[in-house]
Amino acid sequence: MELKNLFEQQPPYYEILLNSDVLKLGYSLLTKHSLNEKDGKSPANVNNLLKYNASYFSRRFHQYTGFTFVEYLNRCRTSLAAQMLLEAGIAVERIHTGIPEELMHIALYREFRPVTFDELIGQDHIVRILKNQIRTGNTSHAYLFSGTRGTGKTTTARILAKALNCTGEGEKPCGHCESCRSFAEGSFVDVIEMDAASHRGVNDIHEITDSVMYAPAAGNYKVYIIDEVHMLSNEAFNALLKTLEEPPEHVVFILATTEPQKVPATILSRCMKLDFRRVSEKLLVENMRAICEKKGIEAEQGTLSLIAVSADGSVRDSLSILEQCICPGEPLRRDDVAAVLGTAGVEPLLKLTDL
Repeated sequence: MELKNLFEQQPPYYEILLNSDVLKLGYSLLTKHSLNEKDGKSPANVNNLLKYNASYFSRRFHQYTGFTFVEYLNRCRTSLAAQMLLEAGIAVERIHTGIPEELMHIALYREFRPVTFDELIGQDHIVRILKNQIRTGNTSHAYLFSGTRGTGKTTTARILAKALNCTGEGEKPCGHCESCRSFAEGSFVDVIEMDAASHRGVNDIHEITDSVMYAPAAGNYKVYIIDEVHMLSNEAFNALLKTLEEPPEHVVFILATTEPQKVPATILSRCMKLDFRRVSEKLLVENMRAICEKKGIEAEQGTLSLIAVSADGSVRDSLSILEQCICPGEPLRRDDVAAVLGTAGVEPLLKLTDL
């Protein structure tokens, strides 16, 4: 079986010719990850690589990186993937992205997602704890982030993962080092996110426990972020227990949940639990006002407060409602917001007070 058959399932965002040149990329990655130093049987040149079958290459690549070859490429954005191909001497025939990036719509809560601890809203107690731990190098091996929706659990987990792998000087994450840049590009392979709502079985956890033994490919830590962890089955929780209690030194687990009461006590006792609070209406209004100023949107008095009340302490909900109410070229009116929310305007309330 030729090695190129391993690459028949291509990532969705680009297409290349399946020919012997693909082998050059495989050899380039073998060299990049120093597999030839760890494995005396690794090939010395591209021609020798032709003699190796797909199963051997796949097994060796996964053994030393923790990812299959296709998973590795899937974690790279289009620009980085194209760069890797060109560096390997492969001509990229066509970059396929569907819609040009400049024309793609990005939701407000994604466009203005915090990227540093200082940008987090309404979670000062958690920011203080995490920044102190990173500064002193006394971070925990496992965290449990709990709180209502839209309060920043997953965002904080990503910022913490980036800070743990930051190699810059001063406050972390710095946003300028190689690790921070690759994290921003979406190509940092040592942060693995899993949605427990759709991967809740014991086999999904076995994939994690089997891969924790491998050293990080690029950073200082391998960080596993498991969202909606309360959705895991009892068997999956039991399979995670031992690894969560005594993970390797280079591994950090970050669990996030909206229902901590459903997480077994055996899991809770092995994690540092941080509770995310609902964000105050004042902070939500200030955040939305800052975004409106950046977008050049004029908002009538009291409009943003009405959205903040409806958001019920959720930053994501407040920005989602704000985006629904925005009309390009027109100011944000209170009556329009009330119509979107299905609430009463000012006039009916004034009539009630006159009775």
